[in-house]
Amino acid sequence: MDNLKNKSIIILGVLVATIIIFSNISYGDPIIIDYNFQAEQDYQLTEIQLLLNESVPDYTSEIIRIYNSSNELIYETRDKEDERMQILINKSDFLTDINQIKYYKLTR
Repeated sequence: MDNLKNKSIIILGVLVATIIIFSNISYGDPIIIDYNFQAEQDYQLTEIQLLLNESVPDYTSEIIRIYNSSNELIYETRDKEDERMQILINKSDFLTDINQIKYYKLTR
């Protein structure tokens, strides 16, 4: 009986020691896999590609302002290819160019 009791105590001691040793091992932070993240990135890339394929107005850092004969602002744009701006500029006189802003006065 003493032999069985000693073996039980030893087995219990080894079991407790094993639990203590393995409970102190750190496996680092758990890895969380976000499957939606990749899908979201793919969607954003597709959106960017669509935007790049669309015709984007050719904006410049220069502002163009056109005034009427009463000195009232009638048109302002940054788009170099704006058709309305081209028509108005053809009917206007250039006044000045200050700080990247071109001023025109409609004459016709």
